[in-house]
Amino acid sequence: MNLKVFIIAGICILGGIRICAQGAETNDTVSRHPLTHEVGIDFRPVYIIPTNEFFAGENATWQPLRKSVSAHLKYSFRFHPESERGKLYPYTYQGIGVSYHSFFDKAEIGTPVSVYAFQGSRIARLSPRLSLDYEWNFGASFGWEKYHTETNSYNYVVGSRINAYINLGLLLNWHLAAGWRLTAGIDLTHFSNGNTQYPNAGVNTAGGRIGLVHTLGESAGTAMPGRPAALHIKPHISYDVVIYGASKRKGVIKPDEAYLAPGSFGVLG
Repeated sequence: MNLKVFIIAGICILGGIRICAQGAETNDTVSRHPLTHEVGIDFRPVYIIPTNEFFAGENATWQPLRKSVSAHLKYSFRFHPESERGKLYPYTYQGIGVSYHSFFDKAEIGTPVSVYAFQGSRIARLSPRLSLDYEWNFGASFGWEKYHTETNSYNYVVGSRINAYINLGLLLNWHLAAGWRLTAGIDLTHFSNGNTQYPNAGVNTAGGRIGLVHTLGESAGTAMPGRPAALHIKPHISYDVVIYGASKRKGVIKPDEAYLAPGSFGVLG
């Protein structure tokens, strides 16, 4: 049930990005303004927040787990600055990424791989070449070593092999040269399965990140675009449609005992 849910969610995420990109490319092609494509890499050394005794040292190694690193490969696109959407959203980029995570305890935690959608944009322009940006990531992570009463009994933080991946970061975005940008900043990350399996204490990290982004076919200078010209927007109504679903287990707590109710039930909305 969990695997099906995450597969469906992934298809919806990637399908939505594909439809958005195709729709934008179709409109911009008509007006001779193709999308701008980018590829990037990130390296993120972070601190594991000790929200559970497992990370404080109650594990098979009897050593605190304090650090984690991840490497990210990302593809994104921007709307052409002369297109209608490019004028409305001049600093926004969106795309898909894949990352590899190490918590330096492969036997108990694993080395999960995440697949996610991401989006970012400018918060403030600091200079002609430097800006303060934000970026969020959301997707699924695969390959965790989950709790087992006999083979992995210390691991009370991960109860499933597939977990959600949620990340939010603040970045300094520096235009090094035409077509090249260096990013550096801080971020927060959360991994959990949303109580679809127990235990589900989750894994939380905070730390830094540094990355390099190359804009394909870039011919502009290193100066960053300023404030866009005012546009007339016709009054209209926008709407979103969201469909979600998952399985959930329920814990029962009594004065003299606590246990999991047998089976699971579906959540749909």
